[in-house]
Amino acid sequence: MRIAQVSPLIERVPPVTYGGTERVVSYLTEALVKMGHRVTLFASADSKTSARLIPCCERALRLDPANRDALALHLLEMELVAQNAERFRQCAHEAGLDTGPAIGRGVVPILFGSSRETMLASQHLLEHGFYCPPIVQIGVPKDQPRLRFFISASHTEEEIRKVIATLGSRPVVVPDAPVQVASVAL
Repeated sequence: MRIAQVSPLIERVPPVTYGGTERVVSYLTEALVKMGHRVTLFASADSKTSARLIPCCERALRLDPANRDALALHLLEMELVAQNAERFRQCAHEAGLDTGPAIGRGVVPILFGSSRETMLASQHLLEHGFYCPPIVQIGVPKDQPRLRFFISASHTEEEIRKVIATLGSRPVVVPDAPVQVASVAL
């Protein structure tokens, strides 16, 4: 699974001295990497990790005498996530997929005409290496089944286009045909 960890920029990960949140982010990130997940850590460049590191500032802000505006750097970090979510939404629209009222932030849904079509789209993605469970009645209104895509700043444009292309290549849904959904051991 691809996981993005976004750490506060005040301390490096793991912190040299103080920094409870950053220490927890470090422990969690390293454990996820050891479990085989592809983890991207958004943190200061002086952080030490076995995950992919996306530096959002040169060094931990608390220790950087040149730091004048920590808030601006935190906003930049969050903007990276928002840009990828918007890219995903735009690619989906170009492919004729319905994102409903999504504004292109963090979680972007793809809406389908029926629960059956949603389940088949989810299975098609799983067969191509993308895990995106269907959200159907009970979780959402009966007439609004969907797949929810959680977008991180570490997703590349190529990855976004690939998942959209995979959705676009799914088989046409035949009404009333039996549905066999793949099972996944967690």
